[in-house]
Formats: sequence, C-alpha cells, structure tokens
Amino acid sequence: MNEIEELVLKQAGSEHIRVLTEMNQELIRDEQSENRMDYGELYNRMSDFISSDWKAMLLVCKEEIIGYGLYQERKNAYDSAKEEIYLRQYFIRKPFRGRGLGREGVIKLRADVFPKSAALILDVLESNDAGRRFWESLGFKPYYTNMKLQHIKN
Repeated sequence: MNEIEELVLKQAGSEHIRVLTEMNQELIRDEQSENRMDYGELYNRMSDFISSDWKAMLLVCKEEIIGYGLYQERKNAYDSAKEEIYLRQYFIRKPFRGRGLGREGVIKLRADVFPKSAALILDVLESNDAGRRFWESLGFKPYYTNMKLQHIKN
C-alpha cells in the first residue's frame, strides 16, 4: 500500500490543539502572512475554533499527522438554500509535500466530509505563489480580489 492509499482523515478534538497550533505557526510562516500572533495567542484562537462551529480534520499517513484542514459550514450569502464550506486553513507539513498527499487530502475531504453539493471557498495570500498554484491545479478559480492600502506615516 502506498502513502496516498494510507492517507486517512481523523476529526480533531481538544486533545489536538497543541499539534494544530504548531502546524498553524508553520502555515503562517510558509504563506508569509502578516499574522504576528505568538504561540499562546494561536493556541487560544485554535481552542476557540475547536470549541465553536469550526471543525478541524487531521490528515494522517502511517499513524503520523502530516497536515490538517480547518473549516466551517456556511450558507451562501445570496441564496440560503446553497451550502458552502469555508476552508480557513489547509496545511501539509514540508516533509510530506510534493507526494500528492495534499491533493489526496482535498479529494478525501470533498468525498467523505464535506456535503456533496457545497461550494468550497478559501483565501490565498498574494504572497503565497505555491499555494495559489496548488489550489489552481485542483480547479479553483479566483472569485474576487481583496485589496489593501497600507497606512502611510507622516
């Protein structure tokens, strides 16, 4: 059995907050986010996510946690009959990238976890070229552009 065949999803719970926080720190560094939260702040935020209507799925291969997805089920803002999944964070640890595991994780989430009719929505930072290429390779298309004007100090 190869790695892709051994990839499984497991629901994360409060006992996984530490590992989720560690991976969130790696994600923030990798995507070059402006987020400057320290470990304690990220830990508290992840605790809040897990104890609310957010869900986290661990991606596990050969008994090792290799990544995660943090998501929320929502209704479409313009048509409440339509379901959406907002994937806030999706991360694969560096040693496991480039093997098809990230792609397979998304496929498994869509097939086994997310409602079949739901649109999958996510954000990709402009500074994250690798992330954009990954999502585009799965068929994602830009929907809107969020722009920012930095405050200029006098």
